[in-house]
Amino acid sequence: MGEVKAPDTIYLQWDEEYQFEDEGVTWCKDSINDTDVGYIRAELVENMQMKNKELKAALRGLMKGVQGLPPLTAIQGALKEEYKIAEQVLKETV
Repeated sequence: MGEVKAPDTIYLQWDEEYQFEDEGVTWCKDSINDTDVGYIRAELVENMQMKNKELKAALRGLMKGVQGLPPLTAIQGALKEEYKIAEQVLKETV
């Protein structure tokens, strides 16, 4: 028999209209109700956080590399809007 793998995401079924008895909330690997609350496995979140840090560091490096270039280069040309977006994202995140 093959190895059983935990689902990447589970959904807690909780609806204030239908109070559960002593069992509390239930869960499922699929979302069933509009009120279900999704949860992602901790190691997947940690991996995404690590990748996010790596991407932000790479983005900072790219931005640093294009700062100070003469006009008509990437910043002034096709990448001007992308640079502004990247700059804003870095300001908004830790």
